[in-house]
Amino acid sequence: MDVDDDPMRQRLADALSREADLEREVGRLRAELGRIRRSGLWRALAPLRILRQLAAGRGRPVRPAPSSRRIEAARRDLRARFDAELRAFLASDEAVVLPAAGAAPAISIVIVLFNQASLTLACLRALRGVTECEFETVIVDNASTDETASLLQRVSGARVIANPENRHFLHAANQGAAAARGETLLFLNNDAFPRPGALGFALETASHSPAIGAVAAKLIRPGNVLQEAGSIVWRDGTCLGYGRDADPEAGEFNFRRDVDYGSGAFLLVRRELFEAFGGFDAAFAPAYYEETDLCIRLAEQGYRTVYDPRVEVDHVEFGSAGASANAIALQRAHRVLFAERHRSTLDRRHLAPGAPVAQARHADRERRRILVIDDQVPFAPEGGGLPRAGDIIRMLDAAGWGVTFYPLLYPDGTWSEIRRDFPLEIEFIPGRGARGLGAFLAERAGLYRRIWVSRPHNMRRFLAATRALPGPPSTLIYDAEALFAERELGRRALSGHPASDGEHQALLAAETAMAAAADIAVCVSGREAALLRAGGARRVAILGHSLAPAPTAPGFEPRRDFLFVGAILRDAAPNADSLRWFVTEIMPRLDALIGTDWRLVVVGRCEARGIMVLGGPRVALLGPARDLGPRFATARVFVAPTRFAAGIPHKVHEAAARGVPAVVTDLLAGQLGWHHDAELLVADSAQTFAEACAALYTDPALWSRLRAAALARVAVDCDPARFRRALLDIVADREAGDAPAATAAGG
Repeated sequence: MDVDDDPMRQRLADALSREADLEREVGRLRAELGRIRRSGLWRALAPLRILRQLAAGRGRPVRPAPSSRRIEAARRDLRARFDAELRAFLASDEAVVLPAAGAAPAISIVIVLFNQASLTLACLRALRGVTECEFETVIVDNASTDETASLLQRVSGARVIANPENRHFLHAANQGAAAARGETLLFLNNDAFPRPGALGFALETASHSPAIGAVAAKLIRPGNVLQEAGSIVWRDGTCLGYGRDADPEAGEFNFRRDVDYGSGAFLLVRRELFEAFGGFDAAFAPAYYEETDLCIRLAEQGYRTVYDPRVEVDHVEFGSAGASANAIALQRAHRVLFAERHRSTLDRRHLAPGAPVAQARHADRERRRILVIDDQVPFAPEGGGLPRAGDIIRMLDAAGWGVTFYPLLYPDGTWSEIRRDFPLEIEFIPGRGARGLGAFLAERAGLYRRIWVSRPHNMRRFLAATRALPGPPSTLIYDAEALFAERELGRRALSGHPASDGEHQALLAAETAMAAAADIAVCVSGREAALLRAGGARRVAILGHSLAPAPTAPGFEPRRDFLFVGAILRDAAPNADSLRWFVTEIMPRLDALIGTDWRLVVVGRCEARGIMVLGGPRVALLGPARDLGPRFATARVFVAPTRFAAGIPHKVHEAAARGVPAVVTDLLAGQLGWHHDAELLVADSAQTFAEACAALYTDPALWSRLRAAALARVAVDCDPARFRRALLDIVADREAGDAPAATAAGG
C-alpha cells in the first residue's frame, strides 16, 4: 500500500468521527427539546410563545373571546394606518404595479369600489405580492367621490371600468365578471386583504373536484379574531358566520369542509358556472344575500361550496359599506325573499335556528362522522402505535367518514406538520387536552355516529367525562392497541419481581374492563383478542398494521449499519431496556465475533437520561426522522432485542417492508407469528443474540433469503387492502343484536 494512503485514511476517519459527534449532538438537542416541551415551565410560558408561534400556525389552547371594545379599537387603529398610508402614497411618486395577465389567467379578481380609497390601496398592495398563480384584476368603480380616481390613475396592470353612477355592488360585480377572462372568478371586497398563498390555495381547492363550484375563505377581523370560517344558513333563511370572535387557529376552524356559503368579501367561483347560473340574481340588488343565493343555487344543482382554512384573508368588515338602518332593513327584506325562493331546500336540508352549530356548520349534514381519541397527533416518526393510528384516520377519511381527531395526552401540534402528513379534511383539535374533553364532548353531543378511543388511560378519561352527558352515546369502539398489562407483567418478571397470580389477574381485569365498557373492542393479535373476550368484551375485532412492501436497493455489501428504531421516553420503557441490553451485553459479544468496523444507528425520539449517555461514535442517537428510507438503505441488519412488550412490533414489520432482515427476541417472533430461520432470526440470550446478528451480518446468502421471505410475509400480513376491509367492517353500521364477530388484518 502506498504510504500516501495513510493521511487519506486518517482524514476519512476524522470526518466520520466528526459526523458521529454531530449526529450525537443533534440527538441530544432533540431529546432536550422534548424534555422542555413536557416540563411545567414550558406549559406556564405558553402565553409568551403564542405571539412567536402565530406565523407558524402553532396549535394551542382556545383563547377567550376578545371584547367588542378591543376589536373595534383594533379596527380604528387599522383604518387610521391605512388613511396615513394613502396620504403618503398620494404625496409620493409611487405607483401600484399589478402582475400582467395572459389571455386566459387562472383567476379574474373582481373588485367593486365606492369610495374608501385607503382600503383600496391596502387591498391592491396585498395583491401585488401574489406570486403563486396568474391572475388579472378587474376594478369596477361606482363613481367614487373621494381620492379613488387619483389612486386608480397610478395603478397599472389592472383593467378599470368607471361607471358614471353608482350601480351598487350586485350589478357592478356582474359587470366586472362579464369583462373577466379567467377560468375562475374571485369576488373580493376592497376591505379584504388576502394573506400570502391564499389565492393559490383557493385555486387548488377549486380544482380538487369538478363538483366544487365555489371556495370560501377564513375571514379574520382586526385584532386577529375570526369573522367566519364558512357560513351557516338556517331553515328560516337567517345566517351565521361560523366561529365569529373565536381564535382563528383553533382546531374546529382549520379543516376543509363543505359549507352552505361563503361571504362575498372573498368568494371564488368557477366562471362557467357563474355564467350558466346567470351571475348574482338581480332580485337581490343592490346587495345582501346575493352570494348566499348563488351558493344555495349551486347546491341545488349538485355543486359544492368548500371552505379552505388555508385561504386566510384579513377583513376590516363594514369598511366598504356602513351598517346603516337602511342596510339592515334591506338585509331583512332579502332574507324573506331568499327564504321564499328556497323554501323546499331549506326545509329539506337545513337545520332550525338553535340546532347544534357543530352539526349545522357542515353542508353535508348526513355524512357519517367519527371521533378518534388518542394520546397525540399520530405522526409516524413518534412510533408507539401512532403509525397505525395515522393509517386508521387516513383510511376512514378516504372511505367517506368525517373524521375528528382529539389528542388527549399531548395536545400540541403545528398546522404545518398536520397539513403535511394528513388530509386537509380531517379535523384536529389541538390544545384542549384532558381538561377540555368533557366540554368538547358536550358541544359535539349527537354529532358522531362512532367514537373510537385508543389505549386504556384515554378510555378511562373518556368514560369519566361522559358520565354526566345526557342521551344515548354513539357506538363506542375501544382500541386496546396493545395490552399494557402484558407489557407491565413482562417488565416485572424481567426485573426479578414477578407479579403474583392475584396481581396478574387484577392488572388484566382493570384493562379488559375498558373493553367490556365498549360496544366493540379492537386489538392487534388473536392472543389479545382472546384475553379481551375473557374479560367480557361483547364484540372483538383484530386490526393489525397496514404496510406495502417498498424494499430499498437489494445490495448486501454496501450496507454497514445495525439499525434500531423506536422512541425512548423513559428509562423504564421497553425500548430503553432493549437498547441498554444491546449496547451493554450484546454489543461486546458481537464485537468479539465480527470486529468493530460497524456502528449501531438509533432512530427515534430519546428523552431517557440513562440511554442518552450510551451515545458515542459507535452508537449514533439520531433522534426522530420523518423519512426512514435513507437509514433502511444503509442498514444491513435490523435489531429488536425487546424483552417485554405487548401488541405487534410495527418496527419489525416496517423493516421487513423496506427489505432489511431482522434479529428479534422470541417474544416479538411470537407476536408476529414468524419463525426462526424462516422470515428472521430469533434469540433470547445476549450470546445467542450476538451470534444471530453476526451470522446475518456476514452471510450474504442467509441475508438475501430472509429478506425475500420477510418481504413476502409482510405483503400478506400487512396488506393495506386487507387492513382497510377490516377497519371498515369494524365501523360499519350493524343491526342491534348482531352476534359478536372478529375481523382480522395483520398478526
